[in-house]
Amino acid sequence: MIPLADNPAVTDPHRALTPTQRDCLSAIAFFRFQSRDRRGWRIGNKRFSATTVDRLAEYGLVSRGPRSITTTVAGELAIDKLKGNRPW
Repeated sequence: MIPLADNPAVTDPHRALTPTQRDCLSAIAFFRFQSRDRRGWRIGNKRFSATTVDRLAEYGLVSRGPRSITTTVAGELAIDKLKGNRPW
C-alpha cells in the first residue's frame, strides 16, 4: 500500500486520474448501491468497466467486495480535492 503523502492519486487527483476514473470515484462516493454485471460495474445509473475500478483499487482509493465498492480514506481525500474542498 502506498503512503498517503506519496500517492499521486491523493496529492494531485486531477493529474493522476483519467476523467473516467474521476467520474467513477465520484459515483462510488455518491451512490449507495453498486452491482457487478458481466461487462463491469453498475454504480447508480452509470456503468464502468472492471478495469477502471481495478485501477482505482490499485491506487488504494477504493476497496472492492464481491458485490459492493467502498471508498477508503485515501479515496475520500481525493474526492475532496476533486470537489475543491479545502482541509482548513
